[in-house]
Amino acid sequence: MENASQSVSQIIVATGLSQPLVSFHLKVLRDAGLVKTFREGTFVYNELSDVELIALIHKFEKYRLANESECDPSFSCPCPPWTKNKLQ
Repeated sequence: MENASQSVSQIIVATGLSQPLVSFHLKVLRDAGLVKTFREGTFVYNELSDVELIALIHKFEKYRLANESECDPSFSCPCPPWTKNKLQ
């Protein structure tokens, strides 16, 4: 996987998530310094700030899949308010 730049629209298509949810997560990732943005004309593109993050993402994904059956379904995480009703 390469460090491909994507617009919000491309991320929405790839993930199936709503525009507000994608924008929320991108803001959190930008604030944490994990994603950077740049503008080309009227389009804003997002990309990982460090290509080494891809290897870390894959490593964490392996652990998530290995432990998925052990997850406590009552565990709650802070989510944007517009998704709260969907989770309950």
